[in-house]
Amino acid sequence: MISLLILINVILLVSISIVHFYWAFGGTWALSGAIPERFQVRNNKRLNKITDSPVMIILTLIVALGLLLFASIIALNSTAINFTLDPYWVRTGTVIIGVIFLLRAIGNFDFVGLFKRDRTGIFAERDTKFYVPLCLILSINSFLILVL
Repeated sequence: MISLLILINVILLVSISIVHFYWAFGGTWALSGAIPERFQVRNNKRLNKITDSPVMIILTLIVALGLLLFASIIALNSTAINFTLDPYWVRTGTVIIGVIFLLRAIGNFDFVGLFKRDRTGIFAERDTKFYVPLCLILSINSFLILVL
């Protein structure tokens, strides 16, 4: 059971990371619903791709690398991986990952998460249907990996 939870989280995290790398290098698939609408306009121009803004490229790459780091930490919980790292740090990292995704699912009470006020637009719709449930799955799986 733990191996399945680890596999699910690693596949999800790596997949999401790949999409972020894709966006950072100019891809536009699914981008319109990935950023809240209020952040898609800069200097009265709509961002059509991440590469329209150097700051967005850097932030997107940081997210992509962070997701790969998270996938690595989750994978280290597996007994199939023979890597010598203090189990305390792996478990601590897994708790932190679970908390991060739980906080993302709860949101900032403005435009992301379960309790967002702004529920209009493509991002808000996708956040409710996809991003929040995905974050809850990643969070719950992370916590279950620790207790099972």
